[in-house]
Amino acid sequence: MTSFWDYLEAAVLAHRQGHLEQADAAYRRMLADQPDDPHLLYLRALIALQKGNGEAAVASVERALEECRVRFAALPAPPGAVQELAEVPAAAMAHAITPAAGSDEYPSGRARIEEVFVELTSRCNLRCRYCALSLPDYVGRDMSPLHVAAVHEFIANAPGSPLVSLNVHGETTLVEGWTELSSRFAATGARLNLISNFARQFSDEEIAALSCYAGIRISIDTVDRKLLREIRRNVDLRIILHNLTRLRAAALREHGRIPRLGINCVVSDKSVFGLCDLVAFAAANGFDDVSLIDLAELTELPDDRPRHISALAPQEYRRALDAIRDAAALGKRMGVPVDVQTSLKDLLTMADYAQRHSVRYFKSNAVALVSAPLPGPGETRGCLDPWRVVKVEEGGAVVACCIGRTRIGHLDEKPLAQIASGEAAQRRREALATGKLDEECRFCPVRPVVAVDAFQAQLAAWWAR
Repeated sequence: MTSFWDYLEAAVLAHRQGHLEQADAAYRRMLADQPDDPHLLYLRALIALQKGNGEAAVASVERALEECRVRFAALPAPPGAVQELAEVPAAAMAHAITPAAGSDEYPSGRARIEEVFVELTSRCNLRCRYCALSLPDYVGRDMSPLHVAAVHEFIANAPGSPLVSLNVHGETTLVEGWTELSSRFAATGARLNLISNFARQFSDEEIAALSCYAGIRISIDTVDRKLLREIRRNVDLRIILHNLTRLRAAALREHGRIPRLGINCVVSDKSVFGLCDLVAFAAANGFDDVSLIDLAELTELPDDRPRHISALAPQEYRRALDAIRDAAALGKRMGVPVDVQTSLKDLLTMADYAQRHSVRYFKSNAVALVSAPLPGPGETRGCLDPWRVVKVEEGGAVVACCIGRTRIGHLDEKPLAQIASGEAAQRRREALATGKLDEECRFCPVRPVVAVDAFQAQLAAWWAR
């Protein structure tokens, strides 16, 4: 049976394609069955604006807001999208849903932040041979207390308590007082995730702090101890396992549950043939999943650096692709999902070597080679990050995705909430919604290429949740 949300998605797709009368008629029919539904009133307000009827738009928004207030009185946990709608004055909402000049598009300019990436530091205790930290001019630093306070204020006041993910590029556990910072973020009601190398012996206090996290991802490229030390330097698998065992014991003792555990593995010519051993290791040690990350190869690093698998000789390259397939199949059999990055998935379906592109690395000006099929006419990247994610770098710069380097603002200039809804962020969202991508999105190796129409429907469905 076709559900309300199926009808809504079809109506929104017609709306985005410019069929305003068809979409409006569909919204009216659905309103007859579900009077005063705030999603439908919101969409009818947009159509009124597109037709130049501002009074009708504001009236529809005011009806939506009143219905939200009524529903909130009865529901302890209203949907995040409607909660956000209810907290915005009618006049501001009417302005927020106004399409960009010359556009008949669904309102792609607004964000609903569900996850905040916070780089408390760009320092690291390792020097992985493929990483920007191995560049001779790389300098890491910690986030200033003022910027930490600004991020904390945003999280404390954000609707729906967004997920807080620490760190993207550095090692959070090197920051002085990181356990206290974790407690401050957790006190807002936010769930915490962490990416860490687990490569140094943690204190009891640190283990206790880690046991409170919702999820922890550990960077491990191989379970071959000698090769792991060769690739990542200054790391001993035995220390990782000791920290992991203590974490699991502390979490079970104090909280009765273990944080969700995952492995991040950078796939290179050095590590690819040990992927099945890594998946088996993950299953044996209680990890919930494994992510296989395609290597963005920094060309300024020494020639003996780990290389992209496409640098292998043809026969070895085919073996490498089989190793990825085998690891994914093994994970399925062992109950450990293996998430293969989009660019690696694309390699598995290509008859020949993938085309590689030179881009500027997301944490430095060094050139990196990435493997990524490029969007063609009528295509875009299937990426909701600029709507649902914001990342704050250690220096206070704000970017619109977890791996990009294009800034949309800085905490020294505006509060994070204003940056997330500002012009630069809106331009990034509009570019993805229309397929008019900038260089960073065009060459992205993480998100798949999809048709613009399909992405617009995906965006509309996400908004309607």
